[in-house]
Amino acid sequence: MLDHISIGVSDIVRTRTFYDAALAPLGYMRLSEGEGSLGYGRSGVFFWISRTERPVPADTASGLHVCFAAPDRAAVAAFHAAALAHGGADNGKAGLREDYGADYFAAFAIDPDGYRIEAYCGDKQDETATLAELRALNARFIHNFVTNDVASHDALLHPDFVYMRANGALVDRASYLRDWATGFDADVIPYWDTRDETITLIGPVALVRAVNKHVIRASDGRETTGMSAYTDVYLREGGRWLCVQAQITPVAAEAEPADDAIVNLYIAGKLQEPGR
Repeated sequence: MLDHISIGVSDIVRTRTFYDAALAPLGYMRLSEGEGSLGYGRSGVFFWISRTERPVPADTASGLHVCFAAPDRAAVAAFHAAALAHGGADNGKAGLREDYGADYFAAFAIDPDGYRIEAYCGDKQDETATLAELRALNARFIHNFVTNDVASHDALLHPDFVYMRANGALVDRASYLRDWATGFDADVIPYWDTRDETITLIGPVALVRAVNKHVIRASDGRETTGMSAYTDVYLREGGRWLCVQAQITPVAAEAEPADDAIVNLYIAGKLQEPGR
């Protein structure tokens, strides 16, 4: 029914800090940021925020609120805790709301501008919701790489995380994050996509596999194209999926997936809208 929702705020920096933290446990990330605007979602932006001179006045009795879907109860509780820790106010702790429905588990908060927000999940979570959460994490993983976002990426990694290079060399968590800060340069990598995404669930373990196509531009302007496959191993721990190992390997030309398998695409470091 809806394509997106947009709200106006008075302080975009304060709002970014709040929503980055509050929405992360739900699997939503900041996909767009411009001068005075923010966009959050999973595979595409659904929740837009813009700086405005006249935000809608806060009114807790207006009945207006925004409800975000959560993958499970732990994510609802984490949303509430993060909101309160980053400038939000409590409007209802995480718990069952049986007057809404037997399986209605939700938490409520008020953002720094007075907007009422909620995170909700049904009591019984199916595989579809779990796969959607992992797809969102995979998109966030790639977005963190393209934007060199160390803080966001750090939050995805298990304390015992290790990275295995294509040559078999192991890289520890601290070294991996240090390299992450400068790993992507849009002038050197003008094209980057993710394709052929496959997710396998094995109890509390998830295997997230996909292929990246890249264009590398040399200092003399020459460009080379290639693909690499990766497998990220996630562990469900403390109500969250955390990446415990990442592994990458080159893809031979005869095994390269076709363009119709593209999941997301970055050109000059900018996420492209679906269909472009």
